[in-house]
Amino acid sequence: MSKKHVTYSENESKENKMAYNYFKQQFKKERQARREKTDDYFEEQTPADKIFEIEKLNDDFDGIAHKKGKMFVIKNALPGEKVEIKNVKKEEKVIKADIRRIIEPSEDRVSRKCKYADKCGACSLLHCSYSLQTSLKRKHLARKLTMLKGVTVGETVSVKQFGCRNKVHLVFGEENGAITLGFFNETTHKVVDVKRCILHGDWYDETVQIIKDWATENKLSAYKPNAGRGVLRFVVLRKLKNNIMATVVATSKPQGMQELYFALKSLYDNVSLYLSVNTNKTNEVMSGKTEYVSGEKGLFCEMLGVKFILGPQSFFQVNELVAEKAYEKIRNIIKSQKAECVIDAYSGIGITSMLFSPCTKQVISIEINPEAVDNAKTLISLNGIKNVKPLCG
Repeated sequence: MSKKHVTYSENESKENKMAYNYFKQQFKKERQARREKTDDYFEEQTPADKIFEIEKLNDDFDGIAHKKGKMFVIKNALPGEKVEIKNVKKEEKVIKADIRRIIEPSEDRVSRKCKYADKCGACSLLHCSYSLQTSLKRKHLARKLTMLKGVTVGETVSVKQFGCRNKVHLVFGEENGAITLGFFNETTHKVVDVKRCILHGDWYDETVQIIKDWATENKLSAYKPNAGRGVLRFVVLRKLKNNIMATVVATSKPQGMQELYFALKSLYDNVSLYLSVNTNKTNEVMSGKTEYVSGEKGLFCEMLGVKFILGPQSFFQVNELVAEKAYEKIRNIIKSQKAECVIDAYSGIGITSMLFSPCTKQVISIEINPEAVDNAKTLISLNGIKNVKPLCG
């Protein structure tokens, strides 16, 4: 078979050449843009140009260094360290990068005890000593409050570094057809399947496995935001002593909720199980009212002699050991100043108002949520307190 030769007119040849030149220029522009956002940005630099000495940390606790009039933000670097960088990316007025290798480590650098630290993104300072962590946080708060005259920041109140959190928000995902449960990756927003979280302790590990087994046995699917399909979105857990409250957030009521209740009851003395139906196409966890499913209707707690009951959306400190120390210090301040009236703004269900009540003649408890104010009245009556006045406004 003879080959067919395609011929072009003079005008067609000119048009083809113009098109070729256009796409060639576009390719050059795209290549230049990629060079400015990646390691290619340094392809003409010397190896020494990738070595940085970290000067300080920014408000996100990333390392800051300067070179050739440019500011570099280097993730997980500590002050005083000398590092070589990689994964360079320009963003507006700064250049971001990761650490390729640490040439001279800080004395405060420690090995991270969490294997998910690089993927999860929930903890930003696990690579430095706990004493430096608390110091950095105190100094960060002090800088933010410099505009307020007469405000000082004391030493960081701390009880223990790990196994101290009583509440967690978890997101459902799927990987190779299997249910995952964990946290969003801060960069990709994909679900990182976290089987163990050292900030919460052993209760986290066991509870997460129970929930994943329940979802698998009932053939429940995880919600896929891009497709808008799936049932399970989040689960919110709060554990105090050996009691737990679990709120399942889903696009519709999942089957087998009673099975989940009994599975949790095998691990805890008391279980409060709730459901929140959320069909919004956002990352908002709870939307609208929650529905009671089974078990106790609230999580019973006691602190500094005050009894209270938490609901699915009640505010309570995630570290009750630190909260107790902080509240005790505030009570001592109220006593030392002999305050006759304490105004507790944004008081929620009135926990702090009741905690302050023995230290003064009257506490005015102000909260904008009517449901929370009603709960506060119930708790005030439960504790037999006469000098707390709850107001909605």
